[in-house]
Amino acid sequence: MTKKSLLLPFAGILLAACVTRQAVLPPLAAKEVPRPPAPPFKLEEKMAEAEALFDKGGYVHLRGAFSLYLEIEKLAPDKSRFAANYAMTALLLAVRAKEMGVRNDAYLAKARELVRNDAALTALTPAAEIVSLIPVRTLGVWNDGQDGEAVPEKRGPVPELLAADRMARPAAGPFLAYLHAVLREQDGRNDAAKADLDEALKSFPDSLLLKFKRATLPPPDARLLDRIIEKEPEFFEAFLVQGQSALAGGALITAERHLLRAQEGVPESPLIAILLASINFGTEEYDRSLTFYEKTLDIAPDYKEALLGKAICLSCLGRPNEAILILEDLLARGPALKGECLFWLAANLHELGNNGLDWME
Repeated sequence: MTKKSLLLPFAGILLAACVTRQAVLPPLAAKEVPRPPAPPFKLEEKMAEAEALFDKGGYVHLRGAFSLYLEIEKLAPDKSRFAANYAMTALLLAVRAKEMGVRNDAYLAKARELVRNDAALTALTPAAEIVSLIPVRTLGVWNDGQDGEAVPEKRGPVPELLAADRMARPAAGPFLAYLHAVLREQDGRNDAAKADLDEALKSFPDSLLLKFKRATLPPPDARLLDRIIEKEPEFFEAFLVQGQSALAGGALITAERHLLRAQEGVPESPLIAILLASINFGTEEYDRSLTFYEKTLDIAPDYKEALLGKAICLSCLGRPNEAILILEDLLARGPALKGECLFWLAANLHELGNNGLDWME
């Protein structure tokens, strides 16, 4: 017997032992790589960043400032150092959101919370009342009047809301001058609002916020809007106004270009989306119009005007069954747009060879 033949059984035993040991030993733990420490939260830098965004005055800038204050609030619970700027940001953002057709009650709710919890902010109480009175801009019928937005039939006297006209003085800053102009506009006193803004701009000549409000008072100042955009390309609300002006003048292609630019910055606005839907409906691009109506409803599912627009597009695209379901739902919700719904319901039933008697029964 050779040495090789003698060693073979031992080699098999050794191999089996190694395999068995490998099976029972736990796997080696992965080596943990230490994570780099998070950068220190620099309160002063965050506050300065939020204030710089506030000073720019555009909707997206105010939205960014508000997000920063939410972050600051979580990491620096003592609000005394930033509560005033935080509250003014929330109030101004609430106004700008309504002007952009955006429904977001969180901004005004946060402002009221800050004012309520800090006696030093009591002077902002009239500002919060003004903001609460401003309606959300919309196109057509939103619903049957049950949107939960309580707007009194008759507001209090202007001097009372303005706290003895304190907010009218330019020295109070662009924020209060803007609110003052908004209130004048709501009362239909556009000439007075223009005069107040012209006076305020003498003290704050670089304020894009005040220039924007001045440019949007009827009739819109197209040149001033262009200068605002040239200075700050992310002042997306200026594109919205330009789009609305072009639409009013029948320049549909120009209107769509401006509104698409506005939508880039403010995709949460159902007003912009439904304007784009109406433009494409006007050019008989029903597929594209339907897409924008659906985008509108993604943002605001109960928007009756958008639901009707979607139903009409489906009708024009030869999809009567889908249109009928929407129209029946609209009629069940309430009387708003009843006449339009009945007309298109009858048209779709006729398309299906039904004279509508079954539905009426």
